[in-house]
Amino acid sequence: MQPEQKKILMGYFIEESKDLLKTLEKGILNLAESLEDPECLQELFRAAHSLKGGAAFLHIESIGKTAFKLEKCFRVIKEQPVEADAKLQALFLQALEFLKQLIEQMQSYEELPDEKMSAIVATSESTFEALTFYLDILIVEKKLC
Repeated sequence: MQPEQKKILMGYFIEESKDLLKTLEKGILNLAESLEDPECLQELFRAAHSLKGGAAFLHIESIGKTAFKLEKCFRVIKEQPVEADAKLQALFLQALEFLKQLIEQMQSYEELPDEKMSAIVATSESTFEALTFYLDILIVEKKLC
C-alpha cells in the first residue's frame, strides 16, 4: 500500500472509530438496558469487532489487541448473560477509555508513536484482567442463584 493511500485509509479509520466509540460509550453508559436487549448487545459486540477488524487491516496492533479484548468480554455476555451493576459498568468504561486514548494517539501524530501506544496497551492489561475476572464472578453467581 502506498503511503498516501494508507494516510487516506487511516483518516477513514479514525472517523469510523469515533462513531464506533460513541456507540460503545452510549451502550456502556446504559449498560443495564443494553444487556437486556440482544440487538443492543450485538451492536456493542459488532462495534468492538469492527474496531478490531479495521485495526488489523491497517496493521495497528495496539488498537486491534485492545478492541479484541473488549469484543471477547461482549461475547462472554452474549453467551452467558449477566446483570449489569455499577462495578461492571465502571470496568467497561475504563476499558473503553484505553481505546479512546489509542485512537486519540493516531489522530495526533503523522506516524504512530509505538512506544506511547504500547504503554497504553500495557496499562490496560490490569483493567481487562479485572473486567474478565468480574465477569467470571457474575456468571458463577448467576448460576448459583
